[in-house]
Amino acid sequence: MPVTLWFTIWRHGRRSTIRKWRRQNGCSGYYLNLKRGVFTALWQEYEAGESADARFALVLDRCMPMLMNLHNGGQSWVENDISLQQVLDRNTMIADIHPELWHYLEQHLQDAQRKGWLK
Repeated sequence: MPVTLWFTIWRHGRRSTIRKWRRQNGCSGYYLNLKRGVFTALWQEYEAGESADARFALVLDRCMPMLMNLHNGGQSWVENDISLQQVLDRNTMIADIHPELWHYLEQHLQDAQRKGWLK
């Protein structure tokens, strides 16, 4: 859905805008319910973490906050008084799923502690 449409909906709160977009894009109630089922199944697969795709997505989700902090001077770590041990405890599952990536991250996390970004 285009950003301008979302802005219109947010700004004016018009349900007719949503209905109009659905009509123009062939989104019937049946179609939306079908898609809802597909997305629900994907979410449940992710939460279970049993498939390779789900584990990969989980690793990416866990890596993003660390990468963000490593590239912005540890801003949220510093602001929230986070220790290296907290980050390690929260993310050790990455080592089981992707050991090479975990080795890379662990080196950078230790460097972040030396820089004072992590306690």
